[in-house]
Amino acid sequence: MRKSVGIFLGIIFFPFLIKANVAQFSHQLLFGHTNRVLALAYSPDGKLIASAGDDQKIRVWSVDQNISVVTLNGHQSKIIDLVFYGNNRLISASEDKSIRIWDIAQGSELDRFVLRSGRLTSIDFNQKNNFLVSGSSDGIVRLWDLKTKDLLAAFNQHQGIVWSVAFSPSGTHIASGSEDKTVHFWEVETKTLVSTFTGHNNRVWEVLFNFDGSRIISADWDGVVFLWSTDQSEPNNPLKTYDRPVLSMAYSDSNSNSTLALGLASSPTDETIKLWNLSSRQEIQSFDSNSRHAIAFSPDKASMITAGSIDGTISIWQSAIEKPKLLLPGEKALINTSEVDFSWEAIRGAAYYELEVSTNPDFNQPYAKVSSNEQLTAQIGENFFSNFSNQFVLPLAATYWWRARSGTFGQTSSWSQHKSFSTLYSPPSKCIVRVAPRNRRIDLTDEFLVSVWIESVRNLVGFQFDLKWTNPNCISFVTTTRFNEILPRGSGIKRLPKEVAKDPFFQLDQKNGLYKNIVATKQGEAGVDGSGILLSVLFRAIEVGSCQVQLENLILLDSSQNEIECEIYKANVSVENPARPWDVNNDKVVNIFDLSLVARYFGLPIPLDLEINPDINGDGMVNIFDFTFVAAHFGEVYEKNSLFAPSLISESLCQDSLLPNYPNPFNPDTWIPFQLSKRTDLTIQIHGSNGALIREFNLGVLMAGQYTDQRKAVYWDGRNSLGERVPSGIYFYSILTQDFQQTRKMIVIK
Repeated sequence: MRKSVGIFLGIIFFPFLIKANVAQFSHQLLFGHTNRVLALAYSPDGKLIASAGDDQKIRVWSVDQNISVVTLNGHQSKIIDLVFYGNNRLISASEDKSIRIWDIAQGSELDRFVLRSGRLTSIDFNQKNNFLVSGSSDGIVRLWDLKTKDLLAAFNQHQGIVWSVAFSPSGTHIASGSEDKTVHFWEVETKTLVSTFTGHNNRVWEVLFNFDGSRIISADWDGVVFLWSTDQSEPNNPLKTYDRPVLSMAYSDSNSNSTLALGLASSPTDETIKLWNLSSRQEIQSFDSNSRHAIAFSPDKASMITAGSIDGTISIWQSAIEKPKLLLPGEKALINTSEVDFSWEAIRGAAYYELEVSTNPDFNQPYAKVSSNEQLTAQIGENFFSNFSNQFVLPLAATYWWRARSGTFGQTSSWSQHKSFSTLYSPPSKCIVRVAPRNRRIDLTDEFLVSVWIESVRNLVGFQFDLKWTNPNCISFVTTTRFNEILPRGSGIKRLPKEVAKDPFFQLDQKNGLYKNIVATKQGEAGVDGSGILLSVLFRAIEVGSCQVQLENLILLDSSQNEIECEIYKANVSVENPARPWDVNNDKVVNIFDLSLVARYFGLPIPLDLEINPDINGDGMVNIFDFTFVAAHFGEVYEKNSLFAPSLISESLCQDSLLPNYPNPFNPDTWIPFQLSKRTDLTIQIHGSNGALIREFNLGVLMAGQYTDQRKAVYWDGRNSLGERVPSGIYFYSILTQDFQQTRKMIVIK
């Protein structure tokens, strides 16, 4: 396979996600090849590396000793792909039209397959069924049985060279990428084409599957990387477009977090190796300057290997989990504020941090143990205003020790050195007004509350402020949920005496992220002492990014119409793509069924073909930490992704129907739901009011059922086939099957 697979069953997570820069990697070079290295593979046990390329030689290297242990000769042309067949056998593919099986220990050839037509371009092997798949220049995808040495199938639907092929982890499906700019998705058992994915504008050079086969990742010669949902449950959007070809790809995954490595052609201005976190769809690392025709992850998740395109050297980068450096509170610090901030130097790419707080320096009796991907805050005293996930309560006047460690879903670092502090708190002389929670991570499309709190105020009779959010493209105001719970019922809403009455009360400026003139006054002469809510607002996360929510023009008045001094604190909101591994059965609710699944596999190895993942934190075992993750989110419901209420009608009773898109009118995107009465080939078309074809979605063969939620409905981003935003106006969308057609109207507004 052109992707130079380091993808083996059981590959989990790539731990150098947590590295901040390339200097944190140890770098080694292997010398031996005299020309380009085009293929790399790790043995399943991670002890051997095989490499090959233009010089027609296969070299096998010892990972521990970094030396070549055997050289295999026999191919008459350049070798384009390698895969291991167990730990001691190797399969190679060459442009001499031969696929050869080698005994590494003996250094000899065991068997070979020779094509009658076309030259080989890519191979992949699946250990579960002992099937081999190959791609070739004649446009044919061939399926082989290595046990019987039979050619099981020859798929010839591509209209050009097949540059890359890949098995799904279960071995039940095949993906292929071609010169014809398409990605095909095949079913092995029935030997049929399930789906064809279109969207690339140049040859598809690399394809591979994610850990459960639910997505195909493809890259083309223009540098465009796509993520395809194999069951059409998610939008098929480009991950990234680079200005040069993607020469190689490798993938490592831990169910809820995944890492994609891209090897690019060299550039005078940019680095060639790109690491992506596919869960957040963010580039997390970029390094190296040479073109990389082969790239692979090690099975033990501890290293990455790449090959140079000119001089034949092989580069190995290794990484280790770093422990965080503790910042505040300092050694023997005396905390005399209402809150204690536990902070550390962030480790780039760390999936989470573990914090342990103890009443003794040996940590044999931890007071609190918290896991979070955010910095944490402890409230001193029992009168805590809220119970946010990144905050907890510490008793007053006690001495504590604390430490932290970073982790990925594959492993954790060692504990950091500990620090100590003591708590001592008395009410402040100034009142505090804060936007809470101070640090918050939000999933994309989530709705969440932001509250304005006032603490320890004396003689309050009125207030006025504006609420400002700095990135209106990131979050959007929905509604006010609570207002003025600090002042007694019956308090009037009128302008404070110091203000000029010219603007309306509670004025919303959504475009600029401003909620203006939030005003309340108390009726009567005596002021109010204490703490309470000034305002609670419901926001919606609409775009991945970061945002600050803060107060402007704040005025607090006492009964003598004097301003009350206060300290003001803002909030930080981070919007990320959702990752909910604690919803084990993916039914959009965390409940007893999720706990039961964790209990079922407690202490047991997880079958590789298991559709659910009870190993929540991805540490390779199901243990008490996984119970903790589920318990922490117990009762959460994720119904916001549903466009319609769940139907009580059996899927077998569905009628062919094109349903209203949601939302409509819309800007910038919408979902097109439908339902099918039987298995059929399906296409969705979008036309302009003049009848011109704007966009076409060829969904391939779909099963009967309801495609009515955001996981299954067709997603349209409001762009035409060229990637351009369409103008405002009326558009028509149609469903086309062999036996059914229907058209509806939609409206785009700007």
